[in-house]
Amino acid sequence: MMHSILHINNLSEQFAHAYNLHVTKSVDEADILILRDPMDRMAEQVTDELENYGNTKGITFEEYFFLEQNAYCKMLNINSHTDVRKCFETQEQFKFIGLMTNAIWSEDAISLHPNTTIVLNPLYSISKVNDRLAEFLEQPVVDIEDNSYYATNELDVGFRADFQKHNAMDYYLIRKIKQFLEFGDFDDSLD
Repeated sequence: MMHSILHINNLSEQFAHAYNLHVTKSVDEADILILRDPMDRMAEQVTDELENYGNTKGITFEEYFFLEQNAYCKMLNINSHTDVRKCFETQEQFKFIGLMTNAIWSEDAISLHPNTTIVLNPLYSISKVNDRLAEFLEQPVVDIEDNSYYATNELDVGFRADFQKHNAMDYYLIRKIKQFLEFGDFDDSLD
């Protein structure tokens, strides 16, 4: 059986190549969904665009981050908080859901130094998603190189807060997927 991964820039290509997966932009065709922290994904996308095409828009690096809003939710046809539950119920074709590079704000950090305020969630990483995906596909684990340009905690704290506010629905979705992966379900609160 040929599995299909939902195409998301700077995410699906490595896994698709490593495991010979069909890449699709159709939610209805995909049975594999792998997401990462939205700001991390956008940092990679903006950097790739600027390196490959230059600054064609004549705007700052930071302004590029705000050209799109809630890219994940738009792709999954999620327009409101209640649509997240509907997406999981109606899109049962997602046989594999993975989450990687999930950034968390440290609850005990009182410093505004990015490397102490924001940390990577140790439960989610490219290697853990890779291991789970190989197990799901019943294939040997293939090395996936982490080709990230940035570590999450190197991005400015204030900038991250603005980005999260601008993409509140995507971050809500990530929180619910995190609950789903940890507990097999999620609550519908707006936490």
